[in-house]
Amino acid sequence: MTESTDHTAPLRHMSLLTQADRPDIEEIQKYLNKTYGTYHPEFKVDVDGIPGIGTLRAITVGAQVELGWSGDQLDGVFGDSMAGVIPAITPGIDEKANEKFIKLVQCGLRCKGYQASTADSSGFGKYNAQTQSGVDALRKDADYTFYRKGDGGTQNGGASIVDSQVWKSLCRQMDFVKLAAGDESIREIQRHLNRNYQPLVGLNSSDGFMTPLSARALIKAVQQECGLEREQCDGRWGPTTSAHLPSSVNASSSSAWHNLITFGLYINGYDVEVAKPTWATALAKANQFSEFMLLSTSASPGKDRIAPSTIAALFVSYGDQNRGRSSMPYDPGAVRFGIDLATPLTGMSKTLVDSNTGLGKLAPQFVARYMQNAPQPVHDKELTPEEIEEIFSLEVVDGIYSSPMGIVPIWQTSANSREYFTTAQGTKDAQLANDRGDYLSIPDDITIYYAVDFDAYDEATILDILAYFTRVNTETERIGGRPIGVYGPRQVCNEVAKNGSATASFVANLSSGWSSNIGQGMPQSWSLDQYNAITGVKLYNDSDGSFAKEVDLDQVLHSERHGKMWMGEGIIN
Repeated sequence: MTESTDHTAPLRHMSLLTQADRPDIEEIQKYLNKTYGTYHPEFKVDVDGIPGIGTLRAITVGAQVELGWSGDQLDGVFGDSMAGVIPAITPGIDEKANEKFIKLVQCGLRCKGYQASTADSSGFGKYNAQTQSGVDALRKDADYTFYRKGDGGTQNGGASIVDSQVWKSLCRQMDFVKLAAGDESIREIQRHLNRNYQPLVGLNSSDGFMTPLSARALIKAVQQECGLEREQCDGRWGPTTSAHLPSSVNASSSSAWHNLITFGLYINGYDVEVAKPTWATALAKANQFSEFMLLSTSASPGKDRIAPSTIAALFVSYGDQNRGRSSMPYDPGAVRFGIDLATPLTGMSKTLVDSNTGLGKLAPQFVARYMQNAPQPVHDKELTPEEIEEIFSLEVVDGIYSSPMGIVPIWQTSANSREYFTTAQGTKDAQLANDRGDYLSIPDDITIYYAVDFDAYDEATILDILAYFTRVNTETERIGGRPIGVYGPRQVCNEVAKNGSATASFVANLSSGWSSNIGQGMPQSWSLDQYNAITGVKLYNDSDGSFAKEVDLDQVLHSERHGKMWMGEGIIN
C-alpha cells in the first residue's frame, strides 16, 4: 500500500485577523462605536487597533442599521436575508445616497489589509480610486470577477463593484491571501471554485485552509457536475448525490471531473499538481487511495477508470455507505466487516451469525463494544464476561474460511465535551481501563480505543485532547497497560497519531457534518472505519429464537493494518 504525502490540514486558526496594533483600525473602531454603538451595546468594540471578529461584526451591525433594521434584526451576522437586500456599490452610481455604506466598505477593506480611505480622511465615504483599487485587489486575490445580481444570478464584469458576495467577505472572517500556515495548493483549489462555479458556490476564502465552507463549496461543484438542479447543490452529501455520480470517471471524462478528482486527492493527502492536473497522475493516485481505503481499485479489470465508491470516499467522510464485499479487493480470510453498538448481547448473541436475520445477513466478523457503563446518567452498555464467552463461542463462516467472532474494546464513560479532557482524567481513565481490561481478561496486546465523541476541531480543544492522551500514555506505560488507540473524528485521530499518542485510529466517519471530519484526510493510522448507521435492527433470544428487542448499530470496516483485535482463540493482526 502506497501511503499519501503528509500535508494533512493544519490546526484551524482561531483568528485570521489578529494583527499588530494599527492606528487606522483604531480610527475605524472609534467611528463604529460613535455611529452605531448606541444601537446595540453588545457590538461596541474595544479600541485596540486589532481588526478582529468583533470589529467585523460591528461593521455588519452598521450595515444592518443602514438597511433600516432594528431590535433582534441587529445580530451582527451577514446571512442570506442580508445578502438579498444589501445595495451594490458601483462606481458613479448613487454614491451620495450610499455614502454611509461606502464608509463601511472602506472599514472592511482596511480590516482585511486592502487599500481604502481611512476613517479620519477626507476620502472617507467617497467611492474613490483608492477604495476601488482595494476592491479590485480583493477580487483578484480571490479570483472572483463576477457581479452577483439581485435575482441571484451572476454576470462577468464585476470590476470595482461591491456586490453581495464582496459585502459578505467584508463582514465575515474571510481572507484571500495565503496565511502563514496556509497551503498554496489549497488556495489554488479555493480560487478555482471562485472562478469556475458561480453563482453556485458564492465567494469563498482563498487563504490556504480547507475549512468546512471550502469543503462544502467543493461538494457543490461535484453536485453540479453530477447534473443536479441548483437547489439540490447544497454542499451536503446524501443519497441523491451518490445516486447521480457517474458510473465511472475515465480518460474521456470532462476536464472538470479530472480537476475535481485531483482536488479530492490532494485534500486527502496525495501529492498531485492541482494547478495543472493530468489524468495519468489522477488515475494512479486514485488507485493508491482506493487501496488505502480498501475499495476496488477501479471500475474495470484494467484499472483505467475511477469507480463511484472511490469518488464518494474522496469527498465525504463516510464514503459509499452501500459498500460491501463486492466493493473491496478480494482478500480471503480477512476480518473486514463488523458492527459497533451500545447494547449488551448476552442471551441474544447468536443473532450475529443467524443468516435468517437482518443482522446475520450483514455477516459481521467482529463487534465493537464499550468496556464500562457511563456514570451520569447510567447507561447499561458495558461488556461483561458472560457476553464475551458467548461471542467467542460463535463461529464466523466466510466462504471456505471460518474464524471466531472478534471484539473491539472501547473506553468511553463520557468524552463528549472539551471539559472532559484534562490530564487528571487521562490518569484516571488509564487506570480504570487497565483494571477493567484485567477483569474482562483482555490480553495485554489488544488495543483499547479511548473515545473523543464530539466535534473537536479548534486549536484550544485539540491541545486539551492531546494533553489528555499524553497523560493516558504516561500512566499506561507506568502501570503496564494495553496499547492505546483513539476513537474520534478525523482531525482528532490525525492529531493524536501525529503526537505519537495512539497506535491505531477508530474513525468516526459517520458524523460527516462535523467540522473535524469535513475537508480532513483519512488518518494513515486507521484501523476501523465507522461508515453506516442502521436503526431498528432486531435481536432474538438464543434460548427459543423469539424476538427480544430492536437496537441501533453502526457498520464498521477493519483495515488489519494497525492495532490488534481480540479474536478469542487467536489474534488477527
